[in-house]
Amino acid sequence: MSWEDLFADLEAQFEALQRRDRDAEIADRTRRERAAVDLISRLAGHRGRPLAAHL
Repeated sequence: MSWEDLFADLEAQFEALQRRDRDAEIADRTRRERAAVDLISRLAGHRGRPLAAHL
């Protein structure tokens, strides 16, 4: 394996790790934002449309 191949492989691994970390951060932020929306706000989004609730 040449040095160029080694460094290219390391760079690809680093970029994949960065993408995975970014995707995890986005998913975490999305979950937190959705959890912050209260029930009244969620129901207000359905104003004028049928709404079904399963308990």
